[in-house]
Parts: sequence; structure tokens; C-alpha cells
Amino acid sequence: SLADCYGTGATVHIASSTFIEVEGKDYTVTDISLSGTDDVLITVAADLSTIPLITEAQSADFATEVMFMDRNVQITGSGSSYFQVLHTPNVPQILNGVQFHHMGHAYQDDRYPIQFKYCGSVAGSD
Repeated sequence: SLADCYGTGATVHIASSTFIEVEGKDYTVTDISLSGTDDVLITVAADLSTIPLITEAQSADFATEVMFMDRNVQITGSGSSYFQVLHTPNVPQILNGVQFHHMGHAYQDDRYPIQFKYCGSVAGSD
């Protein structure tokens, strides 16, 4: 469930429920918990009482969209594993919020946890 994937401090974007797109805004999650069988209750560090939030029960077609802006990912290898970015020539690559465990071989040439293969220039990559 979402409660297992995200937690306090995550950033959530609540899109506008109107045609005014600038009403969408990012908020910081202060609490996240299960509310019923499949529902998740997200609490943010702001008063949302003045924002027109439309629930799915009110309108399945026009319900307010809520999306998490960050995702914490852990990739665990066997010790000789690696993450490969393949055939993306001249395209900056951004890996953010990823934690690698047991990847590559320390102190050995060509045994790296992240490999850019056939990528050409990766200037601007983070």
C-alpha cells in the first residue's frame, strides 16, 4: 500500500480541481496511514479546507488528483550486480532517490554499481 512506500517528509502534489492549473500545489506529508481496507489517509502540513477537493465518490471523472513527487527506491544486488543505463546517447540521466545495496565490487576495476553503456556523452547527468 502507499502507507508502506511513503512516509513523513514525502512531497505530495495536489492538482487543481478547477480549470485553473496554477491552483495545484506541493505539500509536505506529516502523516500517512491506512484508513479502511484499501484507502490511505494522507495528512499534509497545510490547511486544505479552502481548496475545492473533489473525491472519487463525488465524481469519478473529476476527482482531485494526488501524486507523490518523490519515490524512495532501494535496489539490492548479490554483490556483483550493477544497474545499467543502456543506449541513451547524449541524453542526461538523473537517478534521484535511489539507494544501492551490495552493488559492484569495491576496489576492483570495471566493477561499478552504475554503468552507462553506449551512452556517448552523459554531460548533465546527476
